Amino acid sequence: MIFVSGDDSSRMEHGEAAMRNLVEFLRPIVRARRSDPQEDLLTGMVQAQERRDFLSEDEVIANAILMMFAGHETTMNLLANGLVAFGEWPGEWDRLQREPDLARTATEEVLRYDGPIRAMARWAREPFELSGQQIRAGHRMLLVQHAANRDPAGFADPDRLDIGRWPNRHAAFGQGIHTCLGPPLARLETEEALRYLTGQFRSFDILEDELHYNPTMVSRSLRQLHVRFHDR
Repeated sequence: MIFVSGDDSSRMEHGEAAMRNLVEFLRPIVRARRSDPQEDLLTGMVQAQERRDFLSEDEVIANAILMMFAGHETTMNLLANGLVAFGEWPGEWDRLQREPDLARTATEEVLRYDGPIRAMARWAREPFELSGQQIRAGHRMLLVQHAANRDPAGFADPDRLDIGRWPNRHAAFGQGIHTCLGPPLARLETEEALRYLTGQFRSFDILEDELHYNPTMVSRSLRQLHVRFHDR
């Protein structure tokens, strides 16, 4: 419901129905964790609820859904964008095969080069002027971090994929108190995926004749990506 065009009413209706079904799927699982605790995050949230720390049952379910989507869809898009980037710069794929310890900095560079979220909306709390433009209190602004991540004032040769780039002060996860909550998970998933793929496959081919991206200002997400991997 987030990373699709706003006028797709049919998809919105399907998404809302799916969300209601997911809530009802999770509710008995959450309740079961009270009588049968497991070594998992869901149990931790349930136990916080029972201690009256801060979470209601609905909040436990909402956080479970948030983590599932935040830990899946954006990382899926990041990996797809990353493969496209390595397809544009195959020498960097070879470099990562030779130096697997670069998987950590390669993850940061893919986030900078073509991250899964390209913009975020914010509302001005106070009036101010930016580059000659008057911003009033309450004005909505679209902050395009993709532009910041390719700013030559902040990055040398910004349009080049360099998996050894460090430091890499990209804005893929936002900044300050509004920084995304999911960076550790996204970084871990992407780093492990890059280690595995470069360890298993000598090279790959992007099979799309033309790349098609979803028509949304917020998400940088492909509609589909077919890839053929070649064994070592």
